[in-house]
Amino acid sequence: MGKAGTPLELSLDEPVMLDIEMEAREDIPAELEAFVRLARLGRIENALDWYGKCLQRRERMFPVLAEYAEMLLQEGLHDKLVDLLDDTNANSVTALHDTNSTEVSQLLKFMRILAIIRWKGMPPGEKLSTAMKCWDYLKEICVGKVDQRQQLSPVQIHMVEVYLGIAVEAFDSDLSRERNKFTNPPWTPPGSPRWTGFCAWYTELRKQGLHWQAQKIQGILLPVVEFEVAMNTLIRRDQFAAVAKDIAEQHFDESLVITELIASNSICEYLMQRTPPSIILAEAYLKASHSLKQVLSQHISVEDVEHARTLLRVDEL
Repeated sequence: MGKAGTPLELSLDEPVMLDIEMEAREDIPAELEAFVRLARLGRIENALDWYGKCLQRRERMFPVLAEYAEMLLQEGLHDKLVDLLDDTNANSVTALHDTNSTEVSQLLKFMRILAIIRWKGMPPGEKLSTAMKCWDYLKEICVGKVDQRQQLSPVQIHMVEVYLGIAVEAFDSDLSRERNKFTNPPWTPPGSPRWTGFCAWYTELRKQGLHWQAQKIQGILLPVVEFEVAMNTLIRRDQFAAVAKDIAEQHFDESLVITELIASNSICEYLMQRTPPSIILAEAYLKASHSLKQVLSQHISVEDVEHARTLLRVDEL
């Protein structure tokens, strides 16, 4: 120990490791949950303020960085996301609990690739080859687990979603049948039609109760799949079964209601933008959105009701 009155000496030649358990004892899960809630409600300015006050100093901890990066990606703040990840050494990000640090690093790389493609663009050849490399990595880490009917980890599920975004950017206008496999997850049977493997993945996520993750897959797929495929897989008669069951049992799951409201809004918008528009079906989903908004409004603050973009969107449709 150092002498009384003298500072503890640290060797600057050795990396200084933070006491992660001490950090975790602070209320990170609650603070992160509050940030995610604000982001999903569409209260982005409030989410950013909350992040700056409560979470920014911990952004090198994986769940914090991932959720912040996801919000930037969803909001189209691609330049900020690229700057964030360029300033972050992926190897220095702390993955809590049993999260695979290598996969965390790869997820961040996937997110950076997608942000660059959407922000600056990428030469077609480079974009295709980059997407193929991402697909190859997913094949390496996921196919064995899927074949053995093991569930993917949260990081792997997130990586599949980000890859889908990359694949849509790279392959939606690419009609080469030789590259069709890259429009589906690596575990999809050979010869499957474009995007159908991801439609099946959407269904699987819902079966697992991962409604938020499924909703994000749905939102990416709706603009690129054939209408018949969308109607058979992404626009489902049982879309709101879980919410209806909760309401019938007088149980309120705010996250689930927000998720299904976002999905209903997206489906309604998709149906209205078709040529010709599917008016009757769109009206049915608009009615569902109003119902979900009403349910939310009974349980959240007046401020949320008045400022949450997710709720305000219902009146814009």
